[in-house]
Amino acid sequence: MVLQPFMGFKQPLSEAERNFKAYAYREAVVKQLYHRMEGGLKNLAQEDQVLYVDGRTAFEGMDQTIFSDDVHFVSEEGYRLLAKQMVRPVTEEMLEKVK
Repeated sequence: MVLQPFMGFKQPLSEAERNFKAYAYREAVVKQLYHRMEGGLKNLAQEDQVLYVDGRTAFEGMDQTIFSDDVHFVSEEGYRLLAKQMVRPVTEEMLEKVK
């Protein structure tokens, strides 16, 4: 289970990301909703015994342009980096359980 990345949590923003302001009016509300959703997703993941991955942190420290708007990626690189974030916590023990 993955919490969708959101540009409002990315630091630092690239120049292109800083200049994207079409949805700036809703950023504070979306961040509040993400924080509320995080708790619910963690609980649901625990109940269903599935892995929870917080996609908000997938691009921490990257100053390159990842987002084309507040949630969509500008290129395949965003998907590649998110995929790396998603598989990082998967262990060999977890993989053995699905065989």
